Amino acid sequence: MQKAKQKEQDTKVDLESDKISLELPDAAEEALINAGIAADPDTMEVSDTQFKQMRFMAGGR
Repeated sequence: MQKAKQKEQDTKVDLESDKISLELPDAAEEALINAGIAADPDTMEVSDTQFKQMRFMAGGR
C-alpha cells in the first residue's frame, strides 16, 4: 500500500496551486498512448524542421 501511495505522489506535479495537479502516465501507459497515435492514419509526427516552420494564426484559419 505504501508503494502505491508513493507512486501516486511521484507522478503528480503541483502546478503552483493546491487545486491543480497533473498525473503523468507511467511507462506502460505512455507506450499505449504512443501505439494509439502511431496506429491512427490521421496523425503524423512533426519533425523539428516542420515545427520551426509553423506559425501562430490569430483568429483561426
